[in-house]
Amino acid sequence: MTIMVLEAGTAAKLAAGEVVERPASVVRELVDNALDAGARSITVSIANGGLDVIRVVDDGSGLARDDLPLCTARHATSKLRGIEDLAEIRSLGFRGEALHAISSVSRLRIRTCRVDELGVEAQYDGPTLIRETPSGCPVGTQMEVRDLFYNTPARLRFLKGPSAEASRVGHVLRLYVLGHPGVAFKLAIDGREVLHSSGSGDLREAISAIYGWRLIEKMVPVSSREEPGSLAGMLSMPPLSRANRSDMHVFVNHRWVQSRSLLFAIQEAYNSILMVGRFPITVLDIRVPPDRLDVNVHPAKNEVRFADERGVSSLIGRSVRAALHGAGEDDRSEQPISVAQFAFSAAPTSVGRAVPDAVPEPGYGSPAREPSEWRASNEHDDGRLPPFRILGQIAATYIIAEGPQGMCLVDQHAAHERVLLERLQASDATGVRESQVLLEPLVVPLSRAQAEHATRWAEEITALGFTAEPFGTDALLIRAVPAAVPADRAATLLAALQEGLEGLDTAEQRHRVLLATTACHSAIRAGQVLDQTEMRRLIRDLEQTRVPTACAHGRPTLLEISRLDLEREFGRKGAR
Repeated sequence: MTIMVLEAGTAAKLAAGEVVERPASVVRELVDNALDAGARSITVSIANGGLDVIRVVDDGSGLARDDLPLCTARHATSKLRGIEDLAEIRSLGFRGEALHAISSVSRLRIRTCRVDELGVEAQYDGPTLIRETPSGCPVGTQMEVRDLFYNTPARLRFLKGPSAEASRVGHVLRLYVLGHPGVAFKLAIDGREVLHSSGSGDLREAISAIYGWRLIEKMVPVSSREEPGSLAGMLSMPPLSRANRSDMHVFVNHRWVQSRSLLFAIQEAYNSILMVGRFPITVLDIRVPPDRLDVNVHPAKNEVRFADERGVSSLIGRSVRAALHGAGEDDRSEQPISVAQFAFSAAPTSVGRAVPDAVPEPGYGSPAREPSEWRASNEHDDGRLPPFRILGQIAATYIIAEGPQGMCLVDQHAAHERVLLERLQASDATGVRESQVLLEPLVVPLSRAQAEHATRWAEEITALGFTAEPFGTDALLIRAVPAAVPADRAATLLAALQEGLEGLDTAEQRHRVLLATTACHSAIRAGQVLDQTEMRRLIRDLEQTRVPTACAHGRPTLLEISRLDLEREFGRKGAR
């Protein structure tokens, strides 16, 4: 076939497909322009999923009358003058393609007014201005897009139904609400208002406009300022989580981005407190100097490239971990924490029978409280557990307790694992690592691969509290183990540590695995019978942890069954 240059109108329609994929793409481009114009109030209205009408009204600076013929020209922009300006881009839009692409596949009308000027209305046929008339309108701009894709019917066949397209528009607006809490947004679909944010600048209010205030009560703030930038936002506290990453929102300089590395950094920070396969709810805005960021790497500007991506990921990881682990701290003084292992007894007792204590401790042996007292005692804003009254043990695995809101089942292994993990972390922070010298050194046979691992990870394992030396060519002689580790589990733990460290790239990752694995292998086991004193001691120490709801691997430590649920199951009056 003969090569030919496409006619200008055809080329414009093809190019529009790179920018305008569906109604939500139009909304995003128009809202970007409104925000770049300094708008503090933006109203979006759509009809028939955005195919019939998309209207975006803002109170920004407005367009100059002389700019109306130029604003729909391709690559016409007020946001940069040359390629060197890309290094200092602070606006959301910059390519000058949006209005050209939108006007090429729709019927566009613009009403705009600047301060101390008369308003004007402009109508377009494609990118060409065909009519300009005076118009009475407030300061700002109203963009009206009608009959989207009317001249490209092939594009219509690949769109979803009106409700699905409206849902996509709603998703886009929700991201703007979270990324720009200082701007008031409204969204109306087919004449019905479905979203309204206050624009107060308070991220908590913005999140509540999307998720409701009840969710805010289960989130904690995060803020940090250090090289290579800064970040601020809100994080969900376990066990609040989702089955996918759709509620993990990351913004860079107020721009929503998709970044696997940043999401991975967040997930790594939740490593020991959220169950595998569950994902947090996060709203993080990362601030990076424009000259350390490339925003011109994706047609829809959904991705960015950092000059120091590893540094940004490290900043996120440190900040999120500090916020999560600091959420449970309060001002009350605590007893010094020892890494010493509890003296849990393996003496057999009747499963499920509570062995009475000679001296009841406050909060455990006391009579059940009245409902009014339950509510008062449940007001623990610092993230800690309320006091529990121990009732017994079931299946030699779960502790049965009464809490302020009803019954609670505690997984004894997961609970003890959490206690030991935080004790190891506390000991790590002070630099004091306790070990116990074995009365008889333990000889651990090693395969060739295990011997190589023992040599490779010797420094990390020694820092944990092990004292070991080669014993021939195929064995290891262990003389001391971490104080939290029962001597009979030392060999199993050592093998697990070597296996767990394989494939980890950073010292930080290896250290987290060392602590979590040590806590897991040192904790009491499922099937181990505990007496009342041991159960009470375990629950009491769980109450004092920063993150009492998850074990070192993120599994839940407890299951709560409310009094209302019990009454409903037993068909009691008022429970229906």
